[in-house]
Amino acid sequence: MYETLSKNPNLIILDDPISSFDKNKKYAILQMLFREDTSFKSKTVLMLTHDIEPIIDSVKALGRIFKNQTNASFLQYKDENITEKEIKKENILTFTQICKNITEDKNINKISKLIYLRRNFEILDDKGDEYQILSDLFHKRTKEDAKTYRQEKDSSLTGEQFEIDFSAGMKKLKKVISDFNYEDLLKTIKNQEGLKKIYEAAENGYEKLQLFRIINGEFAKQDSFSDVMKKFINETYHIENDLIHQLDPREYDLIPEFIVKKCNDCISDLPK
Repeated sequence: MYETLSKNPNLIILDDPISSFDKNKKYAILQMLFREDTSFKSKTVLMLTHDIEPIIDSVKALGRIFKNQTNASFLQYKDENITEKEIKKENILTFTQICKNITEDKNINKISKLIYLRRNFEILDDKGDEYQILSDLFHKRTKEDAKTYRQEKDSSLTGEQFEIDFSAGMKKLKKVISDFNYEDLLKTIKNQEGLKKIYEAAENGYEKLQLFRIINGEFAKQDSFSDVMKKFINETYHIENDLIHQLDPREYDLIPEFIVKKCNDCISDLPK
């Protein structure tokens, strides 16, 4: 940094300078690069990164320090084209805010809404009755199967207590999605062709990957998927769970195109 400053350049380009560091070191490096007296804060800097954390910090914190002279953009490569979309302060949300916006949107199908709702419960570490119902639903369990599954995990759970827990979970879910109906949604999830249509209509990679996991729960056993790809798909639910703020996946598609294409091919090959 000091050598660069000594040359007094008109433009400084930083190519992913902090992605390989842990969270504490990232912020220490950002502090050194942009906030100290001897830093780049009076220079024009172009920073490229795959890491959302410095972007959030730059837009939310550095923007204030630099009197809104900090700009951020999301670059996406898709269909052999690169598109650029500005990231503004109002685009950085908590996942709870993202989930609320989606569940209140009448144009989004219920299955997609439930995908976001389930993840919101995970992020909040709220795995109560309503979370368990969604878990049973996504694993295609009938209510009776759900009771058996839970009793196998907890031998003290009586049929009566299961009904109480299930009823409590349904009540909470209906506060979010008023017409939530377990039996109807289970029919939708078990209807592979119908679910494939929902998958095909999904407009972002995050939703496609979650729908893919529901449709093809056995994909992890397929040799056509590398171990790295299996790990990525399985852990998409948990990406950035530790971040307080993030970008709406409907607006900023962070899933690599080659992952989505692989899932598309697999869905197309499923028997009808």
